[in-house]
Amino acid sequence: MRSKIGKVVIDATYGLQTSEQATEEERKIEEIVSNCQENEYNAKIAREKNWAILFSLSHIRGNAIEWLPVSQGEKVLEIGSGYGALTSVLAEKSGFVTCVEPSPIKNKINAQRNRNREGIEICQGNWMEISPHLKKTYDWIFLMDAWGEAASWIDGADPWAELLKSVKEYLAPGGKIVLASDNRLGLRYFAGCREPYSQEYFRGIEGYAENAGKKTFSRPEMEQVIHLAGLEQIEFYYPYPDYHLPMTIYSDEHLPKVGELWDNLRNFDQERYLFFDEMKAFDQIIKDGLFPVFSNSFLAVIRAEKEQVPQARTIFSKYSNERARAFAIVQISGRMKRASAMQGKQRVTRKDADI
Repeated sequence: MRSKIGKVVIDATYGLQTSEQATEEERKIEEIVSNCQENEYNAKIAREKNWAILFSLSHIRGNAIEWLPVSQGEKVLEIGSGYGALTSVLAEKSGFVTCVEPSPIKNKINAQRNRNREGIEICQGNWMEISPHLKKTYDWIFLMDAWGEAASWIDGADPWAELLKSVKEYLAPGGKIVLASDNRLGLRYFAGCREPYSQEYFRGIEGYAENAGKKTFSRPEMEQVIHLAGLEQIEFYYPYPDYHLPMTIYSDEHLPKVGELWDNLRNFDQERYLFFDEMKAFDQIIKDGLFPVFSNSFLAVIRAEKEQVPQARTIFSKYSNERARAFAIVQISGRMKRASAMQGKQRVTRKDADI
């Protein structure tokens, strides 16, 4: 069964039919996206003062992926598209996005908010239901919020590796997988924030139950799973304060400096403790060269095979688009990875941010 909302196609042919009751917050989100333009969302977020509405509608969520070199004409697959917070960014950058999401309510909201955008198709169902029916390969495959929940809908001894093995089959030559995870050892969880899935203090630090359907990962754990899936090349990035609402993207080639990590009280979803000064702790961690271990979250760009000819890539992005659009700026720093005298050269640009 296929339907359309505006220009967006929703294909519910292959996923199991599910019935779900919209929550009060989902009804409010649907009301906003149905009756408001995107430039009106921030006013609604400020008025509602609700984490679910902020998380679903804030344009700041797009900072996590806006800096990636997704080009017009490239085909993008977004697994776990949710309410469409990232779908809009991917559609603007590429012009062609296939979404996979089991929730009819989330799919309806996604379609409503993107109803005027071309090239979006939403497949209703979970990945294991939909994947056998996909007829194409993709230049980019995004596993953002869905990554940590893999064990809740994939069987096997290591569902996260099984998910990546399955996804790898749909990569076009030279294609990339992008996945994100909160860090199980992120500094915020030592400092008094709750683990995001269990809502318990220290659950990720102390370890998960063997049958945990949802979990966060440390960097070594992520690397192990990725390599177990037969994927060879990984580039790690460190969204700050986290990948949910990031303002800065660091990399191993451009790590934070002492004094930069001051904006740490960003847990809008729930109460927390304040056991110590996170800025001072981060400063010491940076001095000791341990930031990649204790970053609050990770974003990994993965290739099935190593690049034969290394290409230029972004190593640092900083956004100031929480301010009014007229004053919003983006700072991008890149590095040429080719051999010879160009090695190590940086490119820094500033531009008005219309994202």
